Amino acid sequence: MNDAVLCARIDALKHNLEGALQCQNLFKEDMSKNIYQHISWKIMLFALLDGTIGVEATKYISELKNIHETISKHGSDNIILCQAWANYYNIYNNSQKIFLECLELIGSIAIRNYRLDSNIYKIADELIKNCSLNCTGDLWYSIVVPAHQESKEKTKTSIIRHRFPDWSIWSIPILVREFGNILLDHKKFETFFNEEIEYITRMGKSAYQKGDQNMPRWKVENYFRAIFSDAFATYFMGPAYAFSTIFQRLNPCSCNLEDYHPTDKERAYVIIFMLKMLNKEEIKNGINSPYEKIIETLEEKWNSFINEVDPQEGFYREDVLNKIVNDICIQLGNALRTPARYPSTGEFDGWGIAQNWYIEWEKQLRKDGMSGKILITNKVYPNSKLRDVFNAAWLCRVNNPEYVKIIADAAMQLSEKIINQQEHFGQNLGQSELE
Repeated sequence: MNDAVLCARIDALKHNLEGALQCQNLFKEDMSKNIYQHISWKIMLFALLDGTIGVEATKYISELKNIHETISKHGSDNIILCQAWANYYNIYNNSQKIFLECLELIGSIAIRNYRLDSNIYKIADELIKNCSLNCTGDLWYSIVVPAHQESKEKTKTSIIRHRFPDWSIWSIPILVREFGNILLDHKKFETFFNEEIEYITRMGKSAYQKGDQNMPRWKVENYFRAIFSDAFATYFMGPAYAFSTIFQRLNPCSCNLEDYHPTDKERAYVIIFMLKMLNKEEIKNGINSPYEKIIETLEEKWNSFINEVDPQEGFYREDVLNKIVNDICIQLGNALRTPARYPSTGEFDGWGIAQNWYIEWEKQLRKDGMSGKILITNKVYPNSKLRDVFNAAWLCRVNNPEYVKIIADAAMQLSEKIINQQEHFGQNLGQSELE
């Protein structure tokens, strides 16, 4: 081994980590100029960055200096040199997540500053903040960033990854799934998480595997996290998440056996089954099957996808998935605040409001000469919710597919109106969600 090579690599990695700290400072400087985020939110975001990327990068730089000093003194000792290389590679591997998140944060600055996203990220930020407040009463101190694909695990800085360059109103509900990864690490879910992992280990990941007590825990965790995130996003967003995911993401041919995540068939089943659970709960409360037609539409569309491609694999155990989703639904009801669950009725929010907006838009679409015009939404309240916008938009799109662009523009306009209205009433941090 050549200690000169190791020294060169240590210097390069240390330089890159110092660059990551500079990127973090650049991001903080740019966000300080952002006029639509509240100052207290920025302070907490910066504290989060300092406590994650800042602390870890500084720690790794210090450890690299120690390695460098060690091989300078004992470079001729092969045992010490071997350990130094092992320590270097451990730091190198751990640093990659820091570099990735720094890149995504800088990318977010560029896209937002040049408005390449047409304010999609601003709306997404507000939706996730509302989601956090509705669910836990806590504010989410991070942002949505561009990425090659959505996350399959929690990030260091709790950022939410939005698939690049999918800048459309239709994909925003999918981001709530990533918040499920963050939520699952909340202390309220610790015991529940361990119990579900034990159950899945006994039963086997799916029909592809039999129960295996020796299955590595991380594989089971990957599987359950994905199911939990889909179930949670449906629980919070209602039909909008189901439409966004099934219409725009899931592939009936996908098996995903190698990375120990659910197949897309399993994911579709989980999403629709959670919607059935919500519908069942509403029936218990004396409400007449609010999502019945939506469920029928989703099952019809998904089954038609499967029939078209006729995949040979993809069988899953419905009994196992039913129990897991049922457990998740009960746990969400017990652990989260009441507003976390998407309501079918409400004076100012819920499925009923979404249907009213949809009806209002559809009446305008049925008039002659709608091409090039903007749909008007008259009934907007100070505490109107963004998730209702996405439900109204998808409901309108499914029934009026020829007007996708006009509906998307209406949803963007309504979302911005709600956000601006909240800011006007001093609610840009979402305090109204706590009332």
